[in-house]
Amino acid sequence: MFLSSMVSVLEIREKLSRMWPHLNERGRRMVAASEAAHIGYGGVTLISQACGLSRVTITKGIRELEESPLPAHRTRGPGGGGWRPMILGWWSYWSRWWNR
Repeated sequence: MFLSSMVSVLEIREKLSRMWPHLNERGRRMVAASEAAHIGYGGVTLISQACGLSRVTITKGIRELEESPLPAHRTRGPGGGGWRPMILGWWSYWSRWWNR
């Protein structure tokens, strides 16, 4: 059993290593999630070991596969990442204090 999963990890690692440089963050998550869903029980852990993504990320990808797709130009959903204006308020406060 252990030997067969080692072979599987190596095969999956080789397969994914050819695709990885061509994928963005979301694409990697989706490919890993698709492979994990295809494997079934234990697939998330196996794919995580093969590609280095966390199990949480792969599980998130599996949920995203069940949802409707994002527009082609989007990598993240609305509100994912980005600039936060409240940081600017903190920075101006800190720079006023520092430059007294």
